[in-house]
Amino acid sequence: MGAPSVNLKLIIEKVRSSIDRAALAHGIQFYIPTLVTTLASVALFALLVGLGEADLNTAEALIMSSVILSLLSSASMQFAVYRTVDETEVSETPTLKNGFIGKVVLLASIFTAIISAAIAGLAHIFLSNAFSLSPMESLSFLILTVLYSVTWVLLAAVWATGHHRHPAIVFSLSYFAVFALGYSLSSLGAEFVVWGYVGGIGLLFISLAVAAVRLFAALRPGKPWGSVVSTFFHLVTRSAWGMLFQTLFVVALFLDKIIVWTAQGSAAGTGLQVIGTYTTGSFLGFLPTVSLVASAYFTERIKTASKGMYGGTFKDIKNRVSHYKRLYRSGITTMMIMGLVVLAGVILLSAYVIDDPEVVTVATTIGASILLFQIIVSNSAVLSVFNKNYLSALAMLAVCCGEGLSAFFVSYDVWYAALGFLAGSLLGLLISHISTVNVLSKFEYNAFHAFQTHT
Repeated sequence: MGAPSVNLKLIIEKVRSSIDRAALAHGIQFYIPTLVTTLASVALFALLVGLGEADLNTAEALIMSSVILSLLSSASMQFAVYRTVDETEVSETPTLKNGFIGKVVLLASIFTAIISAAIAGLAHIFLSNAFSLSPMESLSFLILTVLYSVTWVLLAAVWATGHHRHPAIVFSLSYFAVFALGYSLSSLGAEFVVWGYVGGIGLLFISLAVAAVRLFAALRPGKPWGSVVSTFFHLVTRSAWGMLFQTLFVVALFLDKIIVWTAQGSAAGTGLQVIGTYTTGSFLGFLPTVSLVASAYFTERIKTASKGMYGGTFKDIKNRVSHYKRLYRSGITTMMIMGLVVLAGVILLSAYVIDDPEVVTVATTIGASILLFQIIVSNSAVLSVFNKNYLSALAMLAVCCGEGLSAFFVSYDVWYAALGFLAGSLLGLLISHISTVNVLSKFEYNAFHAFQTHT
């Protein structure tokens, strides 16, 4: 019994020593905002059983519309801000550099707030006709959309600095506040649940704004505003394909649900029907996104491996390139294994706990789609290094097209929306993965060309 114990101990020690704990912590912290957002919202609406279904449907439609519209209105600015913070080398003086970045984040936040307010105003015309919204409901929807939009921009800026712990903490606290406020205010009526979100997301916005000011020293002297605006819009122009990818990413993530909600709402005469088996199944199908922890972990390790990639001898460079490729393959493999395990759990949960065949079918199809979809997202990080963002955008467009075509069939069965997501994700994966394998096979040439393009 002694020898096997020693061998097991040695194996465990070897595994522990091979894990980059800092990268693992970043991976977990990166996923926490998604986790707490989902858990708090699902738990809240699961407890609001005493309210009427029509009122709950209205509240959930307003919240989901705020989330989706905010992500759409801020998607391009998220990408531009992340890239600016991550890459900019404006000044050798840290104070001036931070002052510039702080002004960029402020400029992007103001721009996003204006765009989101305009989009929310247009969407409000449709929502008010669909649900006969009260002035309080309309106001809560508009405020929540703008708060969410600026929050996503601030989150991207803070994440770009490598600070994942603070967002993880404030998201947890803020969504606890969302849950507590939403549940408490629901006694006044379903429309007050949205105000619970306004309070919690307001807390989140303030926390991230304070963090951004501290990180980027926004109030210190920096470049003149005219120069900041000019430089920022130059960066935006350079990031056009990446911004398009980010926008299409949001569209692809929600388009199947919007198609179903609209079709069922039209049939029911409610405009939007958010509550239903498709929504339950699709959000269960989102659970395999927990495997993004693995993707974030290996992304952090890849960042470390990329530093000094072309230093030393030719042999050193070749070894680093090989290490980079191994990390990429390990990341994809680990992410897929984790995702498949979680998907199996989702199928069992759907089959034996919820016991609804339609929920099981939708959850399984959406879960499989998410596994493919995540590879497209992971590959986009690699393609971005080689200035191939247009390929990622093309892959994400394929996903959107697959979902869009499903709109012609959802009147027969809502499952076709999930099937459209799966078909589009498969096509997008083929485009993305063939492109990624191609650039990695010519790593040295592509990386050198990308470097020359950046300089």
